[in-house]
Amino acid sequence: MTLVDRVEKVDLETKRVRVRRKLEGRHEIVEAPLPALLTVVREVNRPRYPKVAMRLSALEANVTVLEQRGS
Repeated sequence: MTLVDRVEKVDLETKRVRVRRKLEGRHEIVEAPLPALLTVVREVNRPRYPKVAMRLSALEANVTVLEQRGS
């Protein structure tokens, strides 16, 4: 499936995927059996900015630093 802009549902029991395709001036809902190859539009990967509360909690988060030992 090409021009996918949203994955609507992945059903592992029935091994099917439902996606929304972006077409000229409209959208189309398509369902296919898994495994399926999807190509997506650029807009599908827009980063989301965290809400203020999450940004503030990140300031106080403890981060574990791992060191790589000699290779």
